[in-house]
Amino acid sequence: MQKKMLSLLVASGLVLAACGQGGSSDENKNDSEQKANTEQKQKGDTSGTSETGKNSNVIKLGDIKTQPEDAVKTAKKEYDGELKEISFEKEQGKWAYKIDLQKQGEEGEVIINSKDGKVMNKSTEKEDDYDKAKSFKYEDFKPYDEIIKKAKDNFNGDIHEWSLSRDSDEGKFVYDVDLQKGNSKQEFSLDAKTAKILKNEKDD
Repeated sequence: MQKKMLSLLVASGLVLAACGQGGSSDENKNDSEQKANTEQKQKGDTSGTSETGKNSNVIKLGDIKTQPEDAVKTAKKEYDGELKEISFEKEQGKWAYKIDLQKQGEEGEVIINSKDGKVMNKSTEKEDDYDKAKSFKYEDFKPYDEIIKKAKDNFNGDIHEWSLSRDSDEGKFVYDVDLQKGNSKQEFSLDAKTAKILKNEKDD
């Protein structure tokens, strides 16, 4: 009788041990699956970062669709004034020209989408500080692409922004050009008539 009871106890112990090992195996399997899923998600996140890693704050010279002279013509159809300043920069998430025009007692600003040459916005304001000396014609100066190339000869970055207007300190019309490469930026000021570099500064 005692031998029979002992045999039953031993058999029960073996069954319990087997069940315990089975549960442990299932837990290990679940842990492995969760780890694999986590690693897969992390890999997916990394690839997403690389796809969106392109710097949208700069543009290559060859990617500019609308030329400044065309943007000026479009702006003058919207506002009858004398050209005071041209600037090219990111506006409302799009690359655009800001064309500032002036006349006696008033100034106008017309924003032109560089991609399709269409007007994005226009506005006017009263301005008593009219200065004829600040008015110019774009065709009287070096074209912007020649200016950009001159700046790129000194710092081979892409365009962050550029502008053309009269510099009161220099007493002449000047192109201001900002180039960027990675995290490095360089600012240039160039004589609009001769393309001579007047200023070359690293922007930290």
